Amino acid sequence: MPLMPFNSSPSSMRFSRRSIPKKAATASALRQGVIFFVARIDGLPTGCGGVQLVGKEYAEIKRMYVRPQFRGSGLGKNILTHLADYTRQRDINVLRLETGIHQVEAINLYQRFGFERIAPFGPYRIDPLSLCFEKRLT
Repeated sequence: MPLMPFNSSPSSMRFSRRSIPKKAATASALRQGVIFFVARIDGLPTGCGGVQLVGKEYAEIKRMYVRPQFRGSGLGKNILTHLADYTRQRDINVLRLETGIHQVEAINLYQRFGFERIAPFGPYRIDPLSLCFEKRLT
């Protein structure tokens, strides 16, 4: 199926809170209260992000995905911005995440967005294959 041409300007990008197909990991995340957003450009689903509010202390990005053909277009940054805005609107000023050491492109995106390395938090423990990050949303 050919891709529809897209414009990644804010006027053509839309975020919607959507039900995600209930694969095992996603179903578990939904039970844990993760809120998912789907990014669409000209109606085409292009990526998604999920965030879980942990009291008023912090929010954690639990899922982040951009379709391969849209990577490098700024869509990942737009999804992170949307998740950060959603978090800030709930009076939470800290956004955290955990990712694997082999997710080089994602790590670079997070660092460009202002995330800084932190010690493991919440349920995470020291793991040589895991990295934790935090961004203050002030």
